[in-house]
Amino acid sequence: MKSTKMAALRNRAKFEKEILAAVDVYHRTGEIPEILVPFFEQNGRWIGDRRNMTSPTYKISQALMKEATLPVARRTNTSNRGKLILLTSFYRKTNHPLTIPWNEVRGGIKLKGDARFSAPHLRVVGHDIYASSNLKIDLPRLRCVGGDLDCPHTWRVHAPRLCAVGKSVQVTEVDLPALESVGNRLSMRWTDHILVPRLQTVGGAFHVHCATSLHAPVIETVGGALIATHAHTFRAPNLHTVCCSLLLGRATQIAAPELRFVRCVLDTVVAADFYNPEIQVGGTWIAHPQAATRWRARKLLTSRPLIDL
Repeated sequence: MKSTKMAALRNRAKFEKEILAAVDVYHRTGEIPEILVPFFEQNGRWIGDRRNMTSPTYKISQALMKEATLPVARRTNTSNRGKLILLTSFYRKTNHPLTIPWNEVRGGIKLKGDARFSAPHLRVVGHDIYASSNLKIDLPRLRCVGGDLDCPHTWRVHAPRLCAVGKSVQVTEVDLPALESVGNRLSMRWTDHILVPRLQTVGGAFHVHCATSLHAPVIETVGGALIATHAHTFRAPNLHTVCCSLLLGRATQIAAPELRFVRCVLDTVVAADFYNPEIQVGGTWIAHPQAATRWRARKLLTSRPLIDL
């Protein structure tokens, strides 16, 4: 995990260097390098990327690019199959219903206001999706988000085909049945019963705020803490490694037979039937007082030879 973080830091430093070099080209020549196109919005205005650029890079780019206008011909494109591509980002502040027509957005999508938002043809977003609306977001064909999927107040994010998110996910009511990987943090706020049937890896923390049950049948590794403190039922039959704490303080039913490593704290204090001495815990294991005794009793019963009368 440490090597993964170091690689991420190196990649970010490389990204910053390339952006600053491209901004310098524009400042000296007036030409806009291709790498900068996703940081304009659909009307050709420079908006930068406050979320992913460090403060110095963001401020320098804003100062040097504020007068730049991207030509109309460089804002959109059409693929060989006739798919519409927005080469820039999409930015809109509105309280009225909004539909995005593109199949792909090379930059990000940033929506402010309480508009209901839909993108019936959208398949790929290169950078982040951010929406402040508390209404539904409908993304029926979306498959990949390169950056964050950040919809902290949205009533429901409907993305039934979404497979991969490159960075973090923050959602409330969730409908992500095809999700397989999240590069960084996964946070779900108000969904009661969470089922993520295809989720294999979460690169950072996996935080379930209010769910009473969590079922992740194929997940193997969580790169940060796994926190589901309100869940009464936790089922992750293939979970092997949690690289920080695993906190299941209210769960009475825990099914994690393959779990072998928790780097920090393991809290299973209510689960009387969950115990396995093969689990390596780097910090404290807050187990049910009778869990170890009950485990030994079950082991003894299953190991006794049958007596043929």
